[in-house]
Amino acid sequence: MKAVLIDPFDRTISMITIGPDWREISARIGCEYFTVAGYYDKDAVYCDDEGLLHGPTEFVMIKGFGHPLAGRIVMLGSTADGDSTDVNTNAVEMMDQVQFLSFDEVMEMYA
Repeated sequence: MKAVLIDPFDRTISMITIGPDWREISARIGCEYFTVAGYYDKDAVYCDDEGLLHGPTEFVMIKGFGHPLAGRIVMLGSTADGDSTDVNTNAVEMMDQVQFLSFDEVMEMYA
């Protein structure tokens, strides 16, 4: 499946190919447990469910989300039944929707 990978460590947004196995999402994010943090248009936004437990990290803020997300993000399309499919949004479209934030910048937001 086509997916978008948002990497705050490298500060890149890229198109990737990912298989249907949930372990591939986990590997791309770099975590053991992941969650759907929300939806961007018709796409599911997956992030590390324990991202804040890993200490100071880098963050992604997606326009329309109420809070920053810790670590790498994978976006995949989602069917009405909740199955994953090709992402609807491409990496170029996400460039205007994403802000990369350091740990210190996030702490300043909540000070």
